Order: sequence, then C-alpha cells, then structure tokens
Amino acid sequence: MPTQALMEIFVSSFERTPGLTDEISNYLPYEQWPGVAVDGENNVTAIEWNTITKMFLKKHRYGGTLQFQWLPASLRVLRARMNDFDGTVETTTLPRELHEFSVPYNRLHGTVDLSTLPSHLKVLILSNNQFVGTINLMRLPGEMQKLHLSSNKFVGAIDLNALPGSMTDLAVSQNKLTGPIGLEGLPDSLLALNLSSNLFTGSIMLAKLPASLVILKLDCNGFEGTVNTQNCAKTIRISLKYNAFLTVIA
Repeated sequence: MPTQALMEIFVSSFERTPGLTDEISNYLPYEQWPGVAVDGENNVTAIEWNTITKMFLKKHRYGGTLQFQWLPASLRVLRARMNDFDGTVETTTLPRELHEFSVPYNRLHGTVDLSTLPSHLKVLILSNNQFVGTINLMRLPGEMQKLHLSSNKFVGAIDLNALPGSMTDLAVSQNKLTGPIGLEGLPDSLLALNLSSNLFTGSIMLAKLPASLVILKLDCNGFEGTVNTQNCAKTIRISLKYNAFLTVIA
C-alpha cells in the first residue's frame, strides 16, 4: 500500500487534524505533516507528535484512536506524548525496524506483550496510560536500554534476572505489582531502577547491586526485615521510605 494511504488510515480516527489537512479537510502530502521525518526516498522514519504540558490547548492535541498496525514499515521512531490518544498496542504489528516507541500520558489500554516487541527496539515508554495485565521482562529485545511502564494498572510478579545487558533505565512504579524482588541479577549497565509505589513484599538484598547503579527507588511498598545500606556505593541514591515493616541501617 502507498505510504500516503497508510498514513491517512493511521490518522483516520483522530478527533482533530491540525496541520494534516487543508482548509477543506483534504489530507496534505504526508511529507508536509508536522512532526513527520522522511529519508531521501520519502520513507517515513520518525513521527513526533508531543505536547509539552497538560496546559497545552486541547485544540492542538490530535485525540482519537491510534491504529498502530498502519504505521509504515520504515518507521524507526514514534513519539506521541500527551495527545489524548486511546487504543491498544498489539506489539506483533509494530514496524520491525522500530527503535523507539514513546507514547506516555495518553489513554491507551489493554494488555502489552513485551515478548513480541521489534528486535531492535531500544526505548519503550508506556507510562501514564491505562494498561493492565502482567509484565514479562524475561524476553525483552536484546538492545533495549530504557523501559518505562509506570503509572498504569499492571499486576502480578516480575523477574529482574534476565534484563538485557544494554538496559540502563527501568521504571515500573505506581502499578499493583506484587511478590518478592530479587536484585542480585541486575545487568552491569543499569543506571536507574524505580520499583516504588507497588505492592512488593519480602526482604531486600543489596549486596550484589551493579556498580553502575546510581538511582534505586523501593519506597512505598511492603518490604520487611532489615536492610543495611552501609556497604553500598557512595554514588548510589537509595529510597526505602514508607515500607512499614522495614528497618534500615544507614
């Protein structure tokens, strides 16, 4: 299917189309659409439709439903922050060469299968939506660096022992995740880990944290027992507040 047709179908469920259509609601050539980048052969390589703050005028947000199955196969980057979008994310239909998929602060919903993401995906940001179901972190793309799933409705236990060796930033805060957490198998590349504001329980072992780690947020959970932070690297900031049954030796 021609790229123009794909792009028009992709935006056909938008509530508003500022910059995408002319004064009589005919679609402009996709190369002229704001936020759309193309290569020398007019293949779409990036779409960036971000609003900056919640005060941004609603008339400048597209709104409506995102139909990801119509994205061009050439797409490498999609950024669509805070645009009142709804819809679901079927990861098997995403462009296979996608490197970044960032859609925070929308109304996207449904489950997300992290085991069928594009193999070259490096950045996945789904935070502040309405996703549900469990999170499988055991089969993430091998090149993934940043994964943000915070402020959704995810449930169940998670396993941190098989994160990609390239992972630098993982955030799953403000969900309803449960069970114990093992921090012994984190990758050496990890810089930031945010597990705060969930329902995690059990004890915490900090003896084998990666030397790279600089931010570890474990506050607002149900951890218990005694944890000693005295032997942790001075460069790491650890937050353990609001765990009612946890004694911290600092």
